[in-house]
Order: sequence, then structure tokens, then C-alpha cells
Amino acid sequence: MKTNREPIFPYQSGHPREWRGRYQRMAPAERPLMTWYLEHPTCPALELWYDVRIDGITDSAPDTNLDLFTDDPDMRRMWWAQTAKRCDAIERRQGDFRIIEVRYHVAPQTLGELQLYHLLATAQWPDLTFAPPLLLCALIDDAIALALARANYSLLVAPDVPLDQPRDA
Repeated sequence: MKTNREPIFPYQSGHPREWRGRYQRMAPAERPLMTWYLEHPTCPALELWYDVRIDGITDSAPDTNLDLFTDDPDMRRMWWAQTAKRCDAIERRQGDFRIIEVRYHVAPQTLGELQLYHLLATAQWPDLTFAPPLLLCALIDDAIALALARANYSLLVAPDVPLDQPRDA
């Protein structure tokens, strides 16, 4: 059986802020944005978890709600791993946690995803305190930035962050 290489939020310690491994499932254009944020002097992260599975169910596990579909444990694990929403990162700050969504260019559906991630996380981990989510981006429309401000979400626009180059370039 494959083991999860990423620490499991919130049950295992996350990566330290200085860690610069591969950000799981993050688009190549968005990886430099995350690195820029972690190197930013105002970054409050004490530790981070990447590619966090969020489904809104307290103590969800691969065995939940699949009795009607299959008895195969491999299929249960696959279903559990692939059907939930995944946020790019969660950071632990002094006294709370915050969801981080990284987008090179922000589209309107990003607002809905941020709200969904925040609602599901607070339902899944009711004992943890979550600050409003952070959207980290390079390009954003003024109307979307205004909507984020009205929703009390944090926005950080990275200036002139170069795109990741393909490994074979």
C-alpha cells in the first residue's frame, strides 16, 4: 500500500516555513507564488500542510458512506482519496489556522471555492479556529478583489513573480 508522503492535517506536524519541497498538486505557474509568500517578511506561517483534503465530515475515513457501493478496501481508499475537495495549503499561525488558495490568475469561481473550503474546514474540525482564507495570486480583476474585501477574505498579490519553467526546458 502506498503511504501518504504529506503530513496529515491536523494530526501530524506540518512542514516548517523554510521547507521548499514540491507543493503537491499545485500548478507549475502557482509554485513560485507560494515560494514568494513563504519568503515574504510578513508571512505569519509557523507550519504548513499542502494539498489538504476537506470534506466537512468530522473524522472522515476511507470507510465512511461506501457500504452501498463496494466491499473492496482498495476501491474505498481510492474513492475517499479522490472525491473530496483539496485546498492548496493550510498554515498554522499564532493561535489559528488559515486556508491558502494559490492562483496565478483569479477567476470568479475562486470566490466560491474559498467560501466552500472555509465552510467545510470549520465543519470538519470544529475545535480549530480558522481565520478568513488567504488568496495568493499574481493577477486579479478589480471586481473580484472588491468581492474578496467585502467577504473579509485576505488577498495578497505578488508583484512580478516569474512563471515556473518546465523541467526539460
